[in-house]
Amino acid sequence: MTNIDVTEQGNSWTSVFLIGGLFGVIAAILGLISGYIQISQEPSGSFFGPAAFTGIIVCLVTAFAGLATVWHYTKEVTREVSYGQGAVMGIFTAIAITLISLLMTQIWYLIDPNYLQNYIDSMIANFEAMGLPDEALDAQTDQLMQAQTLTGVLKQSAISMVVLSILNMITASLGVRIFGEKKDDL
Repeated sequence: MTNIDVTEQGNSWTSVFLIGGLFGVIAAILGLISGYIQISQEPSGSFFGPAAFTGIIVCLVTAFAGLATVWHYTKEVTREVSYGQGAVMGIFTAIAITLISLLMTQIWYLIDPNYLQNYIDSMIANFEAMGLPDEALDAQTDQLMQAQTLTGVLKQSAISMVVLSILNMITASLGVRIFGEKKDDL
């Protein structure tokens, strides 16, 4: 049976919080920038607007936070890391990203109280420019409005957390392979 060095385990939190916080800030800023771009544009009638494009970019960027966390951990603590430990770091990094991004976005709504309403109005105008039938337009509008409720925000955050956890488990394992020296799992 292998002994676990508690100090090494504890130091992984520094990497998780640092990288998760950094990527959470990046995700929030990119999301807000895309929102302002959406607000400033005339309705295009396209499904693929700034919000959709930025959502894809944010997902791709934040998916590699697990790899960055393992990289930081192997540089600052030890190169000896197991795949299981890397996967756990990836999961907690994803949770940190989601929570920091959510917190920053909610704070921004207090700083710019008109942002959310302007964004919703812009999205509705874009739905109208698509020439959707009234029923489809109403359904899209209702879905957009529900996404802004507490339940909607929590649901979106939970989905984000699950998807990012899976992606960051994979990239953290890749980070173990690239940056670490294999340590036996317990």
